[in-house]
Amino acid sequence: MEILLLGTDTLHRRFIINSLLDYGIELNTCIFQNQSYLPSFKVRAPWYKTEKLQLLKKFKKKTRVDLRRVKKIIKIKNLSSINNEAKKEILKANFIIVSGADWIKGDLLKKIKHKSLNVHMGIVQKYRGLDSNLWAWYHNDFENMGVTLHTLNNSLDTGSIFKSQNFKILKNTKIWYLRYLESNLAVKLLKKALNLFALKKLKLKKQKTYGRYYSFMPSVIKNKLNQQVN
Repeated sequence: MEILLLGTDTLHRRFIINSLLDYGIELNTCIFQNQSYLPSFKVRAPWYKTEKLQLLKKFKKKTRVDLRRVKKIIKIKNLSSINNEAKKEILKANFIIVSGADWIKGDLLKKIKHKSLNVHMGIVQKYRGLDSNLWAWYHNDFENMGVTLHTLNNSLDTGSIFKSQNFKILKNTKIWYLRYLESNLAVKLLKKALNLFALKKLKLKKQKTYGRYYSFMPSVIKNKLNQQVN
């Protein structure tokens, strides 16, 4: 089964890719967009450097962080400028993992909606959009942090759900650790989804209620967050 990942090239995404390859999943192609939508306000977190250093240490203990095992990497400017090579790979793929991509719509959505799942870093029934687990942290809603795999449709994060699963936040958990928890759980859920898809047993559930939509968390809010659970 030909698996393709469509999204952006980040450290935690490389961990997801390599973890799936370690598991024997044929993730042979990645299409990375080089440009993503950015807001007009600052969004950098004060824990950015700590997160990067700590994640690199933890990820390296489990798998590789390079992409040398990926057979084909295609870089595009953005989703509105997909080249012919990328289009060919999208059509050829049996299944597409969407992770970190901008809003997919139009012709591209039609091509992939029946053979893809989006990796939403959050509990989509509560928090749609961006920085979902951070917004849950902001609201001290530690019971609603996790990862959701769902289908794509014309509205953001309202597609049918394969699985929405929480992770546990313990006392003294540091805020940078969220990305590690998200990445590990995303791998676990993707393994299940891909195995079931291959067996034609992947089941989806429509969302009964939609979570509130959140945009980027501004730096001014991130700077005020407690960086550890009390």
